[in-house]
Amino acid sequence: MRLLHCIYTCTFLLAIFFFLSIARADEAKLVIVDNDFTGPPDTLSDLRSALMFLDNSNVKVIGFTVVTGDGWRNEEVAHLFRLEEIASRSDVPVIPGAVTPLVNTIQDTHEWEKQYGHITYKGAWDSKEERTGEPDYSPHEADFVPPIPEGLPNIHPAQELAADFMIRQVHAHPHEISIFAGGPLTDIALAVRTDPEFASLVKELVFMGAARPANRPDFNVRFDPEAARIVLGAHWPSITSVGDVTYQIVLEQIDVDAISAAHTPVGDFVVKYSGSDVSKAHLWDELCAAVLIDPTLVREADDEYIDVVVDHQKDYGAIRLNCHSALIEGQAKVRIVHKIDVNRFKSEFVDSMVGLSKIAPAK
Repeated sequence: MRLLHCIYTCTFLLAIFFFLSIARADEAKLVIVDNDFTGPPDTLSDLRSALMFLDNSNVKVIGFTVVTGDGWRNEEVAHLFRLEEIASRSDVPVIPGAVTPLVNTIQDTHEWEKQYGHITYKGAWDSKEERTGEPDYSPHEADFVPPIPEGLPNIHPAQELAADFMIRQVHAHPHEISIFAGGPLTDIALAVRTDPEFASLVKELVFMGAARPANRPDFNVRFDPEAARIVLGAHWPSITSVGDVTYQIVLEQIDVDAISAAHTPVGDFVVKYSGSDVSKAHLWDELCAAVLIDPTLVREADDEYIDVVVDHQKDYGAIRLNCHSALIEGQAKVRIVHKIDVNRFKSEFVDSMVGLSKIAPAK
C-alpha cells in the first residue's frame, strides 16, 4: 500500500508540474510598443504593425508609446487612438513620448543638405514639395492635430511620458518585458539615460533600423543619430535589428484581396486606408513586429557590434557594422536578421489584419 501511495503521490506531483509548465509556456509575452504611429493619408505600416500586437494572443501589450518620426507625436497619438477604437481595443494605454530628437533639428538637417545633398525622406520635417507623390500630404507645426481621414478619436493620452512609463513598467516586471521600437529611438534613449538599470532589466529589444538601402540613409537612425548611438551602446540582454530584410518583402495584391475578403472592421480599415500601400509596398514595421512576436520566423541572422556616426559631417547618422570590439564595456552585440520564412510571415500578417491570429507560432 505504501508503494502504491507513493506512486499515486509522484504521479499527482508530476501532473501538477506538467500543467504548471504548460501554463508558463502559454503566458503571453509582455510588450511595450514604441513607434512613430503615422496613418492616413501617409503610410499605414506603423498602424498595421500595431494590429499585429493587438490581435495576437501570444503577446500582451502593456502600452503604446509614441515618438515623433514619420509624423509629429500628437497627430500620431490621434491615429493610434482611432485605430484602437476601430479594433475595440481602447483598453491599451497610449503614452506620448518625445516630440523632437535629442540633438538633431530640422535647421541642422537643412544645413547638412546644403553641403552634402538632399535627404529624400525626413518624416515630420518633409515639406509639401518633398511629397509630390502624395497630394493629400499637409505639413504642420508639432502641436497641431489636423482632421484625419479616419476621424478624430474620443479618447485622450495618459499624462505620463513614455520614458518614465517604460522605466516604471520594467522595474515592475524585471526581465519580463520585450520592447518593440519601430521608429526613431529617442524615447528608449531617454529611458536608458534616465535609469542606468533600465536596459539590463528589459528582456529584449527588437528594433526596426540599421538598414543600408542604396542611396538612402536609414530613417529611424538618421532622424535621431545620438539616440540610436545611446541605445546601441546600452547593456541589453538581447537586441535584434530588423533592417535590410524589410526591403525584400512587399505587400502584394493577393494579400490585400485576402484581407478584403474577410469583411471585418479592422480589415476594411486596412484596405481602405492603405492608400499607396495597396500593393508592392514594403512591410517594414509589420515584419519587425512579427520577428518579436514569433522569433521562429528568422531563418538567417548574425551578430555584430553596431556604431552610429554622430559627428555632424558627411556621414552623420550613418551606421557602422562589423565593428570588432564593443564601444563601451558591456555593450551587447546586435542580432541582425537577414532572412525570414516569408510564407509563414505573410500568413500571420494577413491573419492579424483581419483578426484571426490566435494560433500559437510554430515551435
